[in-house]
Amino acid sequence: MVCRRNTPAPHADGSFHAGSLDVYFNSKRAGVAGQLVARLTDFIAATEKSLDCAIYDLRNPDVVEPLKRVHGAGRKLRIAFDGGPKRTGGRSQPGRRR
Repeated sequence: MVCRRNTPAPHADGSFHAGSLDVYFNSKRAGVAGQLVARLTDFIAATEKSLDCAIYDLRNPDVVEPLKRVHGAGRKLRIAFDGGPKRTGGRSQPGRRR
């Protein structure tokens, strides 16, 4: 375990900032709403030249659509993803909730 003195505490909105690093958390169980999808889609939409990303579970259409727009605009897009067996469910199927 590494302990640092003077490390900033997480903010009430589920975020942590240290220097140029921004970290966001989301947990329904803990009542932490970091607004991850909105933050991620804003970040994707701001792509000027290229975007490299690693996404474990890429089924949320709110995330997929901005990635398509980046690619459609001719910007360089590279995605590393989990190539395991096909998953079903999640937000990709209308009317179904987890």
